[in-house]
Amino acid sequence: TAGSRPGADAVRIHLLGFMAAGKSSLGPAIARRGGLPFLDLDQEVERRSGLTVPDLFALVGERAFREEEHAALRALEGRRDLVLATGGGAVEDPSNRALLGAGFCVYLDWEWPLLAARILARPASRPLAAGGETALRERWERRVPLYRGLARLVLPLGSREAEMDRRRLREQLSRRILAAARAAEGEEAPPCA
Repeated sequence: TAGSRPGADAVRIHLLGFMAAGKSSLGPAIARRGGLPFLDLDQEVERRSGLTVPDLFALVGERAFREEEHAALRALEGRRDLVLATGGGAVEDPSNRALLGAGFCVYLDWEWPLLAARILARPASRPLAAGGETALRERWERRVPLYRGLARLVLPLGSREAEMDRRRLREQLSRRILAAARAAEGEEAPPCA
């Protein structure tokens, strides 16, 4: 049934984390290794709306973007075989948390200084970066407990990982995430925050 835990023949992995955490680059590596389809929630929003995420923010604002994001996530509700890179702010909506909680949630937990540097290196592609580092940090601090509340696996990422070859890091993390998700099949999902 929709919203149920993945069965023995399927696994559904949701990658959580703040913007620039690497969800969209790690997701395809997990999908390839596990023989699963990969979807990026931001790309689904773009496909459905016909606009890029920055254009959506500029033309209709964050609230309307979040409504589009929820509709895209809801449309995926029945999918069981999937690796999904979520938008960084998707966890702020309680109804999204309920939908996300049906999968095996993995939080990519970067240390703030490293994450801020990653975001500010490419601010044009991140509409919320326009508010500056202080505003970004406030959002990050507000979201961290939500990510942690949903996560079945928290991956602390720091300077050691930042210095690693990206391909090697993706391979290491994808192996670990798939093993944890498959081991968790059949267990009860954590309560949604």
